[in-house]
Amino acid sequence: PFAQTGLVDGVQRLDVRAADTAGNVGAVAASTWTVDTQAPDVAITAVSGRYSNKTSDSFTVTASETVTYQCRLDTGSWANCSPPMVVANATEGDHTVSIRATDRAGNTTTSAYTWTTDRTAPVVTIPEPDAVSNQTTVSMTFTVDETTNSECRITGGTWAACSSPAAFSGLREGSQTFSVRATDRAGNVHTKSISWTLDLTDRKSTRLNSSHV
Repeated sequence: PFAQTGLVDGVQRLDVRAADTAGNVGAVAASTWTVDTQAPDVAITAVSGRYSNKTSDSFTVTASETVTYQCRLDTGSWANCSPPMVVANATEGDHTVSIRATDRAGNTTTSAYTWTTDRTAPVVTIPEPDAVSNQTTVSMTFTVDETTNSECRITGGTWAACSSPAAFSGLREGSQTFSVRATDRAGNVHTKSISWTLDLTDRKSTRLNSSHV
């Protein structure tokens, strides 16, 4: 065999010609092939993102060249697959989908994507106020048991981003309701409300005096 080392990536061509002892030279026979020592680049993208509250999710995969794929979920077995990869009925918690891409030269790249399945809504806690108050300015505290985007409103007002404590002023006499709407990173939502009465009226007792002439 004819051996050659140090070939660079790209298309290669080997030409062979034969000459007999009489000096006759045959036609050139040629063979071409591609040297490829570079593993493919592979990217995985989750449709729902890093956090998901869905029972199933889809993962798109792109590669820098023509490849064949194998996939697995968490520590499961590798199996031939074709993107997009769909994961169904994932339990709550962290999961990893792995993709193994092999190009036509046999170079292999393994890429992984980890996400969190969370279908549990956050819990908002607001201390119960006094049933009746005469304060037109209030500072409302609340807590949420996980990382969320929180919005607040009071007595039918507009929802607005907030953090604890949330301050409101200029309240009018009557029934008041303070609400917190918390949305976690997976999109689960919990709304909590508390109510009290704002009473600004002085109630003076009146005593009737009677005299006799």
